Amino acid sequence: MLFSLLAALALTSPRALALAGPTDYKKPLYPACGGHTVKPLSCDEKSICVDDPRNPRSCGMACDVPGICIPKSVQTCEHPGQACFKGLRCYKDPRAECGSRYGRYGSSGHGKDKCKGICLSAKQDS
Repeated sequence: MLFSLLAALALTSPRALALAGPTDYKKPLYPACGGHTVKPLSCDEKSICVDDPRNPRSCGMACDVPGICIPKSVQTCEHPGQACFKGLRCYKDPRAECGSRYGRYGSSGHGKDKCKGICLSAKQDS
């Protein structure tokens, strides 16, 4: 009984708590925004709300699915699927107005109006 009491005290001591460390809550890299909710979330002034390009089969905010906040100064890349620096991946830019008339990667064939993608981290598992 004395042993269990000592063990309980050791686990609740400040030193034991310091060794355990604080609980690490991960802040989402791209916070949710928009969507059909009672109080849709907004992005900060340095970001914009877009459909999540990491879900290519989703119809996005048009179907009441929340979007994501991406930085206004997000890095661009040549075409979707390409690797970006620091482990990021190139996705279709949902802000670009490159319809099917521009071909697979947004080029009309002349190369001068090719739409670029954006570099984002892969979707995190929840």
